[in-house]
Amino acid sequence: MKLRIIISITILFAMSFIFLMPVVWGGSPEKYVYVLNVQGDVYWESKNKKETETRKLRIMEPILPGTFLDIKKGASVTLTCPNCKIVRKKNSYKIDMADFEKKGLSIAGAAISHFWKALKSAAYPSCNPGQGIKMVVRNGKSSVNKGRKCECLWPPDGSDILPMGESITFEWGLNGRYFLLEIKEEGTNNIVYSETTKSSSIKVPFEKLKHGTEFMVYEWTLTEEEKGNKWKATFGLLSKKESKEILYNLNNILSLLPSEANDEIRCRLQAGYFRSEGLIYNAQYLFRKQNDAPALRQ
Repeated sequence: MKLRIIISITILFAMSFIFLMPVVWGGSPEKYVYVLNVQGDVYWESKNKKETETRKLRIMEPILPGTFLDIKKGASVTLTCPNCKIVRKKNSYKIDMADFEKKGLSIAGAAISHFWKALKSAAYPSCNPGQGIKMVVRNGKSSVNKGRKCECLWPPDGSDILPMGESITFEWGLNGRYFLLEIKEEGTNNIVYSETTKSSSIKVPFEKLKHGTEFMVYEWTLTEEEKGNKWKATFGLLSKKESKEILYNLNNILSLLPSEANDEIRCRLQAGYFRSEGLIYNAQYLFRKQNDAPALRQ
């Protein structure tokens, strides 16, 4: 999906919280395996700028052939790749792609490409999308009093959103005061939703927004009623055609996971694909849904 100009700034900020991967991504994605599960202490060496760092292996990490894994006593690691054998190791091991081959099987290149895009952007257990990130918002410096600046608008400025669930949650970094939330079609005075609250978030039903044949851009404005301070940000709602394409790709990605992949891996791969397409809000939505319920099924 072609990313629009309006989300270019958001993507730059989003990249700041995607962890640096220990391998350089290039060439054919079929040359990598990834970690399906790890138990106990498993270490590997990652080289960056002529320095070598030894650290623990994490689930969902892609690994190049030839990488040596130091598997400590009592530990184990499970590795695989799309349409590959599942390989389990309990002793130190050097990655050999021949161990993963399934003869006579092939898979579509597009599905593989989307899978690796998702894997590159998959969040690790210690990092949820948006955690600790401050987004610069429009009119922030001129419209907000010093010491009371609200930077944590969510969805952030320029986000694209795939309709999921029954509502969109709008959040901000201030509470304890009355706020007015207004949503209107960008470039018009057509207000499609308005609500006043004393909390720091509001859930807006998707039915209040247009989800049709065109990509729709909305502007949401948060007004602190006592002082009149205002914050603004835009977000885009994908069309039905774009949404269908994203969900189609997502289903293909999940079909490449082995049956042993647990809900956490499924969730992180889905979130990774959303992030790779610039759908940062949807990635966060998945993690919140998983935290609310142990079993995640899309």
